[in-house]
Amino acid sequence: MNVRMWELSTVEVAERIAAGCTTAVVVAGSTEQHGPHLPTFTDSYQAHAIGERFAERIGALLAAPIPVGCADHHLAFPGTISLPEPVLIDIVEAYAASLFLGGFTRVVVFSTHGGNFGPLERGTDRLRERLESPGRRVVVLSDLNAYVAGYTAALTQAGLPISALPHAEAAETSIILAVHPELVKMELAEPGFTGEVPLEKLVSDGLAAVTPNGVLGDPRGATAEIGEECLANVVDALEDMLRAAE
Repeated sequence: MNVRMWELSTVEVAERIAAGCTTAVVVAGSTEQHGPHLPTFTDSYQAHAIGERFAERIGALLAAPIPVGCADHHLAFPGTISLPEPVLIDIVEAYAASLFLGGFTRVVVFSTHGGNFGPLERGTDRLRERLESPGRRVVVLSDLNAYVAGYTAALTQAGLPISALPHAEAAETSIILAVHPELVKMELAEPGFTGEVPLEKLVSDGLAAVTPNGVLGDPRGATAEIGEECLANVVDALEDMLRAAE
């Protein structure tokens, strides 16, 4: 059954809600550089793919994913578009408020872009204070470590190196090979920075200060099969996060 809300008519959405589908999923993606071999829409393509699989898993409908996020640390690379943190939270709030008015009773929010996890975590209290009331609940899933563990498990199983802060490496490259292989330029895939760097330093100094090609990790060895495993693992992790929040 199609869970992509933007492809349904308003009558179909109302029918789904009346039939008991009262949870909506909101995913914050990003439009930012992903090295020389992946499209700038990589995180938003993941928002569509993971959001759809997660919505199917929990019996929800997927709202149109938010295509731009907090990506100031990528702005040295052309093609990146970034939102200030308060603007992202305003957009998430507007999404959830609209969905509640439409009849949904629970809105589950998560991100497929690492730079959105902190803003969403910091914005959770505000979202709940402004939006929740009897019969209306907001759940924000913002455990970045659990999310990245889904990538790590798939790469470890495939015998590929892992990155503590993956970006445009084998996991993300594999996911795009699984969902949009025509957009991957594997002939241009090359390792970027493969050491360790604190997330705070990446955010404050920007990726260009650490990795000239915009990659964190090594994209070589990526396959669509690994991508499907990454997608399945991340959906499992999100379901575990949701279960822990309930």
